[in-house]
Amino acid sequence: MKIWDTRSESNKPANTLMLSGDQVTPTYLTFHPTQRHIIIAGDELGALTTWDLRQQTFPVNALNALNAHEGAITEIQFHPDNPDHLFSCSTTGELWHWSTKTRYTLGFASEETNVWLAPENVKSKMEVLTLMPTLGKPINSLDVSKNKVICGCDNEAIYLVNGIAL
Repeated sequence: MKIWDTRSESNKPANTLMLSGDQVTPTYLTFHPTQRHIIIAGDELGALTTWDLRQQTFPVNALNALNAHEGAITEIQFHPDNPDHLFSCSTTGELWHWSTKTRYTLGFASEETNVWLAPENVKSKMEVLTLMPTLGKPINSLDVSKNKVICGCDNEAIYLVNGIAL
């Protein structure tokens, strides 16, 4: 992925970000709502990858081990009021809620860490919840408001999930 500086007169990208060693296509990008230097990308393999734009080139972590969707990610959204919660949907009809549970500290330091930028061992601090049974048809889009998630599916239906625990 390439980032251009629109203020520059050059036609060359200001930075190039690598998704992985394999050629994997990102299918959705989103910014963290309060920390705009954090980008989360969903890809065609169902994985989430995090970049810190203050760093160079390679992702901070890839949340893809056991927590990957079965198909391509079609949309990702942070909760607008509580950005420790992320929601994603996929072409296989999955709708997931990624929760960081609580704030965490690394080692003996009292400094809190942002789980989206944390090293691999903090992935275990993530809780991934299925919000509804897999539909078998792609979920194309989702939106989050307070404790509700709405999504649209290829079966020409709109689903509302109430009572999301934040």
